[in-house]
Amino acid sequence: MLDPKKDTDLTINFQALFDYPSYLKISHWKEGVDWALFVEKEPPQPREYLKEAALPLAYIATLPGCQKWYQSIPEDVREQLKRYPDMEFTLLYHVSHYQTAYELFLSSPTLLGLLLSYAKAVNWTEDYVVQLLKGKRTDILAACELPGTKSAVKMLGNLDFEKYCIEQFCKIQEGLGLPEYAKLNHHKFVGFDLFSELIRFPYLIGTPLMLDFCRFSWIGSYEMELRDIQLVAMRLDQEASVKARIKKCNNRQEVKNLHDRLVEALNKKEIKGLPNNNFLAPPLEGTETIIPITGSQDLAREGQEQHHCVRGYEGMIKDGNYYVYKILMPERATLGLRLHKNGPPTIDQLLLSCNENVSRKTRKQVKKWLREAIALRGKSA
Repeated sequence: MLDPKKDTDLTINFQALFDYPSYLKISHWKEGVDWALFVEKEPPQPREYLKEAALPLAYIATLPGCQKWYQSIPEDVREQLKRYPDMEFTLLYHVSHYQTAYELFLSSPTLLGLLLSYAKAVNWTEDYVVQLLKGKRTDILAACELPGTKSAVKMLGNLDFEKYCIEQFCKIQEGLGLPEYAKLNHHKFVGFDLFSELIRFPYLIGTPLMLDFCRFSWIGSYEMELRDIQLVAMRLDQEASVKARIKKCNNRQEVKNLHDRLVEALNKKEIKGLPNNNFLAPPLEGTETIIPITGSQDLAREGQEQHHCVRGYEGMIKDGNYYVYKILMPERATLGLRLHKNGPPTIDQLLLSCNENVSRKTRKQVKKWLREAIALRGKSA
C-alpha cells in the first residue's frame, strides 16, 4: 500500500480539480510506478491489476506541479507511451517494475501492448504475465493464441501505427490470422491505413500496387474500385484470373482500366429472360423520382444504361445487405444503400453514368429523402 504521506510520490488533489473530496497518489519511477485512490471516509482503493489509474497519464503531464514526477520517467519510455493512450499506466507499471518488460517495451512495444491487452481480456494473473515476459517472444505470441513464429514477431516490428488502442490490436490479431501473414514482411514501416487495406485485400500483400502505397492517394474511390472488381469477377466467374491480373497492376490507372474492361464485359451479358421482382422488398419507400430496383433484369438494365457495375451487387442484394435505387431527378443517377441489422440504411454510393460524381443539389435531395424515408419507416414500425 502506498504511504499517503510520502514526499517523493505524486499527489493529485481531486478536491481542487473536480470539487470531490479525494486524491490520487502515484509512486515515483525509481520506486516502481504504482497508485492508489484515497477517498474521504472510505478505505484506500489500491491499483487493480491491468486497470488504468483514475486519470490519463497524458492529462497528468499537463497539470501544474506534476512535471518533476513526469520527467522522472525515462524519455524513451515517455515517448512510446504516447502511442498507447488506453493503457499508459498499465504499461508504465510493468516497465517500471520488471526489467524484462522495460527491455521488451523499448525493442518491441507492440508485442508488449498486445500481450497486456490479451492478458486483460482473458484475466491473466500478474505472475503468469511476468513468467511469459521471461520467455521467448514467439512463446508470448503463442500464449496469446497467435502464430508463435519469428515471422510474426518480425511483422509486429514493422508496424508503425500512430496509436495503438483496441481497434488496432484487434486488427493486428486479424492480420496474424491470415494464412499469408508472413508475406506482410514484404512491407516495411506499415501504417494503420496500409495494414487495414492489406487485411481487407490480402491477395494484394507484397504486390507492386501496395508496395507503392500512399495513404493520401488511396482515396475512397480507389478501394471501391477494388471491391467492385471483386464483385464483377464473381458475376463473370473469373475470380482467380482477375486476382492474378490485379496483382500485376503497378498503379491506379491500370486498376481503373481493368475495372472498366470487366464492367463492359458484365454489361454485355444478355438480360433477356432475367427475372424481375425477385428481390426482397425495398427497405425504404421510394418516390416518383427515386425508384427502388426490385429485380435482376432491371438491375442489369441500370448497369447498361448508366455504364457502371451495379449488376455486380446482385448477390449482396439477395443476401439482404444492399439495395439499389434509380434516381431520375435532378440528375440521372444510381443510389446504393448499405443495409444494417441494427441500424437504418446508409448511403454507400451515389453516382452518375460512368461513376461520375453527382452534383451537390442531387446529393442534398437524396439525403433529404433518406432522412424522411427512415423517419416514415420508424413511425410505421
